[in-house]
Amino acid sequence: MHTQRPTHNTPAARLAASPSSSFSLHGQIKSTSPLSNAAPGKTSTLSAPPSCEPFPSKPSLPASPPPLTNASPFFSIASAVLLVFPFQNAPKSTFSSALFIAPLICGLATLAALFLWQFYTERRYPHLASALPLVLLRNRVYASAVLHTMLTGFPYLLAVYAFPVRFQVVYGHSARDAGLMMLPMLAASAIGTMTAGALNGGKGKVRFLETLLMACALIMVGCGLETTAGETGEVEAKVLGFLAFIGLGFGLSAAGGTMLAGVEAPVWEHGESLYLLAIFKC
Repeated sequence: MHTQRPTHNTPAARLAASPSSSFSLHGQIKSTSPLSNAAPGKTSTLSAPPSCEPFPSKPSLPASPPPLTNASPFFSIASAVLLVFPFQNAPKSTFSSALFIAPLICGLATLAALFLWQFYTERRYPHLASALPLVLLRNRVYASAVLHTMLTGFPYLLAVYAFPVRFQVVYGHSARDAGLMMLPMLAASAIGTMTAGALNGGKGKVRFLETLLMACALIMVGCGLETTAGETGEVEAKVLGFLAFIGLGFGLSAAGGTMLAGVEAPVWEHGESLYLLAIFKC
């Protein structure tokens, strides 16, 4: 004869025998406690509590930032202004004058301070966003794109400044006509930008190297051929045609370098990567 083991000492039995609640087979608790929201004599259904899991520990906060967190933009702006100022005033002063040497030395000093400060904050406070991320400059591909942009942007901006002045001073045209004569170069820049996007923006193989090499070649050819322009008389047609070479090369360089920066730079450094390209381009 088999005897049945009493179950009144189990937790389920004690819960079922409790006068204030009863446990249903569907994982719900029927409470008859006077503290419940149900009316007296009626039962209220409460969902069973989920399994209790410990809360994750609070992550440790990073070290408090230094008081000179905004030193990076200060060093960046100061170095850019101080390095450009002496060369802008070079026609008014000699290279041995204090007006040229003092800003140049101060600009180089602030540029060195910028790199030292970025190196310090990157090691000590890696969670802070920096104006000059060293992780970008350690990327050889991105650093090459920045150098390429600087070397190709300078002759383009020089052409944008020099040729309207030449059209007015040498050839005697008005400011409006000088501006209209720059349209071939500007149109070629737009064509170069679209060409770079078509070559590197699809799902196929990108051709950044070929794009940037072609940009350098076009700018060098255009600048070299512009030296054959006459000094007097009317504007020769070849002058406007050679300007188109410069514009086409700049369009390829600007678009190709920007797309290359978006590919090589980390997602959280996209803004800084484009900022550096724009700075060195000017």
